[in-house]
Amino acid sequence: MSRLGILFCGLVALAACSSTAPRTTPTVVITDISNALTVLKADVALIPNLPPATVIQVQDDATKGLAVLAALGAEASNVSTANALMQAEGFLNAALVALPPVLPQPYNMYVAAAAAIIPTVEAYIASTQTVPVSGTIGVVAARSYGMSPAEGSAILAKAVKG
Repeated sequence: MSRLGILFCGLVALAACSSTAPRTTPTVVITDISNALTVLKADVALIPNLPPATVIQVQDDATKGLAVLAALGAEASNVSTANALMQAEGFLNAALVALPPVLPQPYNMYVAAAAAIIPTVEAYIASTQTVPVSGTIGVVAARSYGMSPAEGSAILAKAVKG
């Protein structure tokens, strides 16, 4: 490849990372986590042949995560929001890990959508922290089946609206 080609590729890559790229906001992250927890809480009891203990655990984790998000006030700072999001994400991760790896439709799609938003959530949290965020992203990311965070967000929003 010529020097001009290398320079052009570098400029294209730089342009893709420019400030015009959409940014994740706390509102988007809170909505995504809330939608994921709401869908899991509502639908886990409908999954056939799921052990009752798993249903209770997922519903409990979802309830706790939703309570953390509900406690966030409109005046919350970035740091307090990030701390609450870390807690809520922990409950979401716990709920996802509790579910078996193979689920029937549409539940597998909801789990994939919830797993797909995790990287965006963790990226937002990491952007507000001075210490690295350690999470279970590797565990749940495999459950997204290649679904993008935007696709996951859209599926969850649609599922919540019914």
